[in-house]
Amino acid sequence: MNGMGLIVYERYRGFTLTRSGERLAKSVQQKHLTILKFLQTLGVEEKIARMDAEGIEHHVHKVTINRMERFLKFANTHPSLFKEIGIAE
Repeated sequence: MNGMGLIVYERYRGFTLTRSGERLAKSVQQKHLTILKFLQTLGVEEKIARMDAEGIEHHVHKVTINRMERFLKFANTHPSLFKEIGIAE
């Protein structure tokens, strides 16, 4: 096991994630998807949104991610508001 308890290495078998490693990986993946969806909701082109999400995910605070998630829930329940202001199709 590594010093942080995130991976286990077995000779000839390679690396596997511990439970902590799996939780961290899922958290990072969720953060990335939230940022990507947020940017796309704002009308950012997919290619650009993907590139930006890659950079932003390393620097954004959990509080900010939570606010983005709340915004996305609101946007999904009120799509006409975003069409009205021209940031959704």
